[in-house]
Amino acid sequence: MTRKRWQWRATSRQFDAEIVLIHVAPILFDTRDVVAAEQSLDDYARALRAEGIGAHFLMEYGDPSAVIAAAAERQMAQMIILAPEHRALIQTLWHPRVSSGLLASATVPLFILPDVASENTPAALLSDPKAKVIVAVDGSGNAEAALPLAIQLAQAYGRPLMLARIVARSSSWDLALRQ
Repeated sequence: MTRKRWQWRATSRQFDAEIVLIHVAPILFDTRDVVAAEQSLDDYARALRAEGIGAHFLMEYGDPSAVIAAAAERQMAQMIILAPEHRALIQTLWHPRVSSGLLASATVPLFILPDVASENTPAALLSDPKAKVIVAVDGSGNAEAALPLAIQLAQAYGRPLMLARIVARSSSWDLALRQ
């Protein structure tokens, strides 16, 4: 089992959270691939439960972003942790990034693992003295849902909490700057 797939284990322990592993297969699929993915998820879930972490898995079919967002709602998830797969630029034209789709459709906060050495868990990243917890605040329901979790992470790891609000400049703003 690769370390990358275990990066969220410490976060789960920190917050006494259950892990729901999900694999989304395309509508047209090779049965062997689906059986292999299901076996792999079952192995991961069993290993997590052996460590005392609540875990189960879901096999879903369809558009990954939409399916993961819907599954998160059905499972009443408080966060989606995503380890993005990096693809060549040409591949992203046919298969858009799941993280991009989830940014637009998820109703819970996303924790997108950075592309760093595999031994860096979310706990290790947040334990870094230079780490900050950043949450976007734009008045939306998603921002409001993310704020309590961001506060909890900042407090748990003793990290500063930064609130980011990005405002598009209007033409009147540009006019005021020129005057």
